[in-house]
Amino acid sequence: MSANRFTLLLLTVLAIFCRQSLAAFPMIFPDPIALNTNAVGDSGNDHIPHIVTDGKGHWVAIWDSNDTLGGTIGIDPDILCARSENNGHSWTSPAPVNINAASDGSGADAHPIIATDSLGTWIVVWNSTTNLGGVIGTDLDILYARSTDNGVSWSLPAPLNTNASIDTVHDVAPQISADSMGNWVAVWSAQINPTGPGSDYDIFVAKSNNAGVTWTPPVPLNTNATTDSGQDGDAVIGNDGQGNWLVVWQSSENLGGVIGTDTDFFFSRSTDNGASWTPPAVLNTNAATDIEGGGDLTLANDGHGNWVVAWTSSENLGGVLGTEGDIHFARSEDNGATWSDPMPLNNNAAGDLGADEIPSLSCDGNGNWIATWDGNNAAGGMVGTEYDVFIAHSADNGMTWTDPVPLNAYANTDTRDDYFAIVSSDKQGNWIAAWESAENVGGSIGNDYDILTLRFAFPDCNAIGIGDFQEIADGTSADCNANGVPDACEPDSDGDGIIDACATVVPPPSAILSPVCGTCAPGVLPSVGMVL
Repeated sequence: MSANRFTLLLLTVLAIFCRQSLAAFPMIFPDPIALNTNAVGDSGNDHIPHIVTDGKGHWVAIWDSNDTLGGTIGIDPDILCARSENNGHSWTSPAPVNINAASDGSGADAHPIIATDSLGTWIVVWNSTTNLGGVIGTDLDILYARSTDNGVSWSLPAPLNTNASIDTVHDVAPQISADSMGNWVAVWSAQINPTGPGSDYDIFVAKSNNAGVTWTPPVPLNTNATTDSGQDGDAVIGNDGQGNWLVVWQSSENLGGVIGTDTDFFFSRSTDNGASWTPPAVLNTNAATDIEGGGDLTLANDGHGNWVVAWTSSENLGGVLGTEGDIHFARSEDNGATWSDPMPLNNNAAGDLGADEIPSLSCDGNGNWIATWDGNNAAGGMVGTEYDVFIAHSADNGMTWTDPVPLNAYANTDTRDDYFAIVSSDKQGNWIAAWESAENVGGSIGNDYDILTLRFAFPDCNAIGIGDFQEIADGTSADCNANGVPDACEPDSDGDGIIDACATVVPPPSAILSPVCGTCAPGVLPSVGMVL
């Protein structure tokens, strides 16, 4: 497609997008609290949180920090964690994931990512210069720790890249994903050789089929690793729980001149749980004509074939947007085989002046997609020009998004920066958001960087602070017609306690009954199920 045709198409789609997406996020967010409960008196800086849940009431948050936890560990960066067993209402005190934190010397531990198989195992991966007492070198390697008690305790750190004791190149920016069928896959960026051919960074992969006890030797995921010259890095990985795995990464590879040498985005798919991968393909369809790169990749899927990938970019999409930096995204409806053209996710992108960056995506599998990011965008005068965190919602698999609104409730009065917002869902309507902030929350904590968090229920039709799906699963409310909406929120025009969709009717003799209310009481016939 020519650049002019692409621009014309984009302008048309943008016009439709803007008409359909001008709406507010459908709820008001509570004030944040400090997730790291030592925020009042700590002096170290806490950075870049990540939160996952097993969907069974257990939530684990991790981040990196140079806080000493009251002198119990060193001042070098370590990996900390906290747990919640009540959907984020409260959190345990921070504790080190790398349980050698008191004795690991000056080794730097950073970039932690966590995953769970929802079967009892949790694994944190990170890159580190710690040599584990001389067992491995001081080059950056990928370490990991396992928990089998929902984050209460952790195993000693061990190298995930099995060549850690002999390699001399850096392994960086790990990501990990797991399904509930025993499959774990980790990816990261590394060099094949420190100099000469293979000295560019490529994407490596390792897998485990025993809950992370052992890992396969690392191999290049991008099948052109021995011949390409572009730098490949910052990979992200996800799976849909049904055998479909997707890895997306950024690269300066030009595919022999087919695309430019600016940063573009490549993807590879696996349908055999990471044993083999498709050749790298370009995800951003404008790769041959765009002039600006991007980064900060994130992805999510709904388990029904729909995937959304988002990233930060200063690409103006043919002059339609500014170059200050916005959140772009692309969608797939066929498990990542094909992708839509890039579009702005922050739908004020054409007229805003501030930068938007570092997105995070999450989906509850029930039609709700949420994006968060940070930026110094004044958002129509709602906030100041320091960095705040923003949120938007999509109910149509990412086709359109609500207007960005501040996630941090104090955004219009604070003066310190907020970064790296993330959000996680338990697929029952409970969501937890977190980010790093230098804001002291009205003087209640210090001005060092801490981890702030808030929880919200969505959808929550009766505004009781419990997600609708959780309310139904707990038996607090019935769902007579099995539509995912508690009966307490459904019409009951005669006030008899039975919603209209499951109301008792006297059918005529000629009626053909179709009991769509499979959970209705005996003798209760759904009026919508009669065919005359």
